[in-house]
Amino acid sequence: MRLFRRGRGRPAATDQHLTFLTREQASRLRALVQEAFAAQGRTVTVHGDHARDEQGMHVGLANVAAQCQAAPSEDGWPDIVAAHVRRVAATAATDVLADVTPDRALAQTYAMLYAASPALNPESGYGYAREALPGLLEVLAFDSPDSFRLLTDGEVDRLGGVTTLREAGRANLRALPVESAERVAPAGGVEFDVLSGESVYTASRALVLSDTLGQLGQAAPRRGVLACLPSRHQLAVHPLGGDDPAIEPLSEMAHFAHAGYSQGIGRLSPHVYWWHDGGWEQVSTVRDGHVGLHLSSGLLAPPGPADGPEPPGHPA
Repeated sequence: MRLFRRGRGRPAATDQHLTFLTREQASRLRALVQEAFAAQGRTVTVHGDHARDEQGMHVGLANVAAQCQAAPSEDGWPDIVAAHVRRVAATAATDVLADVTPDRALAQTYAMLYAASPALNPESGYGYAREALPGLLEVLAFDSPDSFRLLTDGEVDRLGGVTTLREAGRANLRALPVESAERVAPAGGVEFDVLSGESVYTASRALVLSDTLGQLGQAAPRRGVLACLPSRHQLAVHPLGGDDPAIEPLSEMAHFAHAGYSQGIGRLSPHVYWWHDGGWEQVSTVRDGHVGLHLSSGLLAPPGPADGPEPPGHPA
């Protein structure tokens, strides 16, 4: 799609998430979405590419943004957004899960990482949620074309049980294509790979990290992998192979994570994690805007003589 232009000047800057709109247009669209939901008696928080209500329902903005972009003028945007929100509200009112069968749930459920919060507790219906990384919970999301919805305990039980759905959710993550992968080198000699995309499940691919590395043509070395997940739309990884020192990539990735998290779009974590020996360890912190590193002896230890890829069967 063409970029919008103002007069004969340079093209207006495009929005980071709704890339076929300018920043100004995207901001207006988000405000209209919030107003339209308020008119339906619902409070939502609008992020870069989606809106979320207090019950955990998520509504993507890409489709309504495309409708607005195709409109003859912006004068029609309020009506377009209002009609879209009415349809979404009507769908929510009829309960999109009411007619979902266990087989369909297996195909449309994704394992998803979510920042731990008081709202995701057993009393709220999320007793099945478990901590997968420090401060990040693994939950289950039922995906539909315009939104995704976190499953509650009762829904999980009805649709096949947590073990079956979690296995399917991870399998569906493995099947996702890599939307964009870029190797970045913010400092001399330090490189790491950044996966990014519009999918809200991009960062959740850390749950199946071995497979994700395989899609990048890499293997997990015995020393493990540094990873950061600043938002749902980004996952950065750096396998610790050979005799490369860990301090340099850790430092660069810690600043990358903090910067990405500070943008406030689909936030997950400002920290760096070390995946090794089948588990996750947090190896950076952010306090009062300052990045700190956890230099554990295990992370800084040089590799042994048999250092190489992890043996088959190493858990993700």
